[in-house]
Amino acid sequence: MPNAEWSWAWNWWGALVAINVVSFLICGVLFSRSRNSCNAEHARYRRLMRSFGATFILVALYRSVFVSNYLYQLAWFDTIANSSLLIRFIAIFAELSFAALIMLALLQLNKELPNSAPGAQGQTPGFLLCKTPYVYFACIFIAQFFATTATITKIEVLFAIEETLWGIAFLSILPLVLVQLGRVYSHKDSKARQELKLYRVFTLMMAVFTVGYCGYSLFYHLPIEYWPSAIAQLQMD
Repeated sequence: MPNAEWSWAWNWWGALVAINVVSFLICGVLFSRSRNSCNAEHARYRRLMRSFGATFILVALYRSVFVSNYLYQLAWFDTIANSSLLIRFIAIFAELSFAALIMLALLQLNKELPNSAPGAQGQTPGFLLCKTPYVYFACIFIAQFFATTATITKIEVLFAIEETLWGIAFLSILPLVLVQLGRVYSHKDSKARQELKLYRVFTLMMAVFTVGYCGYSLFYHLPIEYWPSAIAQLQMD
């Protein structure tokens, strides 16, 4: 590798590790504060959120140090710690923790969000809509089997199925996310807006991310990046 490319690669790796170290430190501070401020009513919810959040951040830090590529069996360091199969195994915990964080947050919002303001457009989510976080988690749980098998076999269609399940997962919660956003923003008086400030931030962030991910998955990630290559591999076989 030319010196310029070698230097760029290590700069990229250093920046990646630095970002994740900062995330780890922030996670530590938030973890400590959430324990100190925990009340009995939300004790179990906060304990679960802390545990899943810490798991996700720790695995992200590990994977930023030991970068790997499952399909092409590429590793940043020549060590067992950089094994694709090992990293795929610990990624299961990170991805399920990520899914659990979103599922629990959406379910908790269903409980805590006040009813829409009188005359506002925000609707209370129905029974089926409230169950979509479980569908979301189930899709990502099932995706782990395809991802792990694909890492071992290098069959690209299995990776494509995994990514399709991720797309379905976010599509399943999109209606609920938008309904929750509408419920929060239906309160217009200053007192309600102040009380719901954190809810407004979270629901807006979730809406932007979910809409963005669904669009990315449907119009680029799956039809351009994954399925054409997967189908081409099958045709070659």
